Amino acid sequence: MGDETVVYAVGDVHGRADLLERLLVKIRTDAAQRSQGHKVLVYLGDYVDRGLESRAVIESLLAQGGDGLERVFLKGNHEDAMLQFLDSTEIGSSWMGFGGDATLYSYGVDVFGTPPEGVERLDHIQEQLRANTPPEHVAFLEGLELYHQEGDYFFVHAGVRPGLGLGDQDANDMMWIRDEFLNSTANFGKVVVHGHSIKPQPVVRSNRIGIDTGAFATGVLTCLVLAGAEQSFIQTRHERCVLPLNGDGVWCELLDQSVASGRPALFLDRDGVVVEEVNYLHKAADVRLMPGISDLIAAANRAGSAVVVVTNQSGVGRGIYGWADFDAVQKQIAAELKEAGATWNAVYASPFPPGDYPMRKPNPGMLMAGAAAFGVDLRQSWILGDRATDMEAGLRAGVVAASL
Repeated sequence: MGDETVVYAVGDVHGRADLLERLLVKIRTDAAQRSQGHKVLVYLGDYVDRGLESRAVIESLLAQGGDGLERVFLKGNHEDAMLQFLDSTEIGSSWMGFGGDATLYSYGVDVFGTPPEGVERLDHIQEQLRANTPPEHVAFLEGLELYHQEGDYFFVHAGVRPGLGLGDQDANDMMWIRDEFLNSTANFGKVVVHGHSIKPQPVVRSNRIGIDTGAFATGVLTCLVLAGAEQSFIQTRHERCVLPLNGDGVWCELLDQSVASGRPALFLDRDGVVVEEVNYLHKAADVRLMPGISDLIAAANRAGSAVVVVTNQSGVGRGIYGWADFDAVQKQIAAELKEAGATWNAVYASPFPPGDYPMRKPNPGMLMAGAAAFGVDLRQSWILGDRATDMEAGLRAGVVAASL
C-alpha cells in the first residue's frame, strides 16, 4: 500500500444495520487521526439477507458520505441472488432458504400470506418485493462492482479461481467461489481480501485475508485496515442490544451462540410456557417454572437446537415495570433452569402494547431475529406457546406451532 493511502475493508454486513452504524463511527474516528491523503472504504458485499435490517443497511450505505472517505461497494452472492429473484422466481425457494426470507421481511413482503386466486406463491412474493423496493435500492444493487484493487491488494467478495489471472476471473466465481480458493496456497499476484466464508476470527494468510466473522449470528462485524505495511482490524461487537423501533426498543440478549448454523430452533413464549402465568410478572420471587419445561429445554440443548424465548412484555411499555425488573426475573428463571441442567440461547422481549408492531407477536419479527442470529432452519423449527398470538407468529415465520 502506498504511503499516501489507507484502506478500510468491511466484511459481510448481512442485515445488521446496528453493527454497521457503530463500525462506521469507529472507522471515521480512526481515519480522522491518520495523515494519508487518500482514504478508501471498501465494502466487500453481502449487505442483505440473514439479518433483519437489510433495507436499513442499503439505506445507510446510500446515505453515507461527507467524511473524506472514498467508497467502493462490491457485489456479494446475496445481492446477486436478490437481483436474480427480482428478475425471475426460479431462484426464489433457494434464496429464501439461505437468508432471503429476512430480506423479504425487511421490505414488508408477506411471505406466508395466501396469494390471490390464480397467482403462484413465488410470483406473489416477487410482485410484492418489486413494489416495495425503492428504485434507488435496485440501482444501487445493479451498480455494484465485482472487484477493486489498491496497491498489492485485490478486494473481492468470495475469492478468485486459482490458475487464472486476476484480470481473467469469472464474475460468478468472484461472488460464489469457496473451497477451491480457500484451500489454495497459490500466489495470486496480489493479496486477496475477501468475505463470504465465515470464521470466528479474521484469517490472515500469505495469499489472502478473510474478514467475514458472521456478523448476522455472532454480532462481530470486522473491518481490515491497510496502511503501508500495517494490517490491523477494527471490530464492533454485539452482546446485549436494544433494537431501535418506533422510538423504543426490543430486548435482545444473546447468551450462548455455540449452536451450529443450519440447526432447528425451539422458540418459546415465556409466561404460561416457561414460567407460570402471573399478571405482569416483574418480581423474581414470583418465578415458578412450568412442570416439564426444564426437561424440554434440556432435550433441545442436547439435540443442538437453539432455544430462543420470544415474549411480549407490554408491562414495560405501559410503565408498570422497567427493564431492570424484567432482567431480574430473567436472571431468576435462568438460574433455576441451569440448576435443572437446561439453558436458553437467546431472549427477545417486545415492550409494545397490543398493535401492529413488527417486533410484537403475532408478527414474526422476534422469531426472524432469532433465526438470523443463529442461522437456524425455520422449516424444521418449532414454537411452543399458550396464546393465539404465539401460534400466528409461528405460522407467519414458517415454523411448526404447538400450543399448551
